[in-house]
Amino acid sequence: GRLLSLARKARAARDLPHAVQVFASAVKASPEDGALQTEYGTVLVEAGQIDQALDRLMQAAALLPSSPTIRTNLAGVFRRKGLRNEAEREFREALRIEPSNTTALYGLATLLLETGRAREATALFEQVLQNEPRNASALIGLSRGRKTADGLAAAAAVLGQATRLDDGDVWNEAGAVAFERRRFAEAVTLFDRALAKKPDSPVFRTNRERAVAAAEFLSAAGVESSRD
Repeated sequence: GRLLSLARKARAARDLPHAVQVFASAVKASPEDGALQTEYGTVLVEAGQIDQALDRLMQAAALLPSSPTIRTNLAGVFRRKGLRNEAEREFREALRIEPSNTTALYGLATLLLETGRAREATALFEQVLQNEPRNASALIGLSRGRKTADGLAAAAAVLGQATRLDDGDVWNEAGAVAFERRRFAEAVTLFDRALAKKPDSPVFRTNRERAVAAAEFLSAAGVESSRD
């Protein structure tokens, strides 16, 4: 009761060292509380104490083995430690328990994409988008999966949905794909839209400057951008 309330207040105030201390006391008082172990593990992750977080989340999974949230959180910690096989196992277990769990679907999809399994990853990103049509991260993931599996034109086709989302990161991804296709003038327009959403982004600004320079170079050389 009181300890947990104090721990949550410290966490909300981003006083993570104090939150960790109070959560430790709360867990000591209720060691069989799987939900509390999970919350403590999450705070340890936020505080950068990954090994301790892993220990707590494994205890939580032992106490509540059918919780997809705990399995997904545990997978995330395994992934941060570079333990991809263990992370994949926990993501898949979370999905066995709850096949529509969006966090687990997205986590497994990004892990599969990182490990060269683009086609399976794209299928999972598509499931995420069925659940959450406006999930910009999943749309970007899907475009990257399509790019790996089927090429730049396939990625561009996915990113044709950028107008529907009107998200800065999606516009930037669309600009990056246009740049790779050597459609530099189009890339400039897309990066402009990204900057309109996030005008302080140094990445978006640098990308636009590269596209402008490439477009101007081709124009000076009398060469048109690609129209593949």
